[in-house]
Amino acid sequence: AKTEEVFREQGINTIGDIAERKREEIAAIFGKNGGHFWDLANGIDRREVEKAAEAKSISNETTFDKDTSSKITA
Repeated sequence: AKTEEVFREQGINTIGDIAERKREEIAAIFGKNGGHFWDLANGIDRREVEKAAEAKSISNETTFDKDTSSKITA
């Protein structure tokens, strides 16, 4: 709640608002977390991707060049 309040006070309402600012500016406002916020807002994330769970099913889709109202079942 307090971080949200600071975001609002600084005019930061979206991830894009963070991404548009300088990393140093966000770090000055939020400390060590500010640099992390800026990195994530700019697509920088060095954490390893972790798989949450095994897939329970496999699906299949067909995309047509033109829209159709036909229903196709496998």
